[in-house]
Amino acid sequence: MVPVWYDIALDVAPTALDMTVTDPALRALNDVLRNDEPQLAVYVAIGALTEGPDGFVVKHPTALSSLEERAELNGFAARINDVRGELYWAFGRANGAEGDEAVEAQVGGICGALWSALRSEQHGLR
Repeated sequence: MVPVWYDIALDVAPTALDMTVTDPALRALNDVLRNDEPQLAVYVAIGALTEGPDGFVVKHPTALSSLEERAELNGFAARINDVRGELYWAFGRANGAEGDEAVEAQVGGICGALWSALRSEQHGLR
């Protein structure tokens, strides 16, 4: 399967989940994440956020000097992780596994690999 997010296509490990499924909810969540990508990329570039293997961003607030910047980071990271959580839930629902935490965790792991690969591609690490 070759999901396309953020205008990149990456091969992922075979899974029983259909990661190419789409519906209005998935498109809307993807649009939110795409719109937040420029700010996310800045935080990643300065080391304030990294991609976790579970598909959620990990905060590194010590990369920022002021309390105001750290508060902005905390709010941004929480919002991104909330949207990603909704995305993983929506993929589960679209695959007939609504509310199945194991499926959501599997989707998060797949997405974590995708987000990490995206960061590597952006920074010329591929």
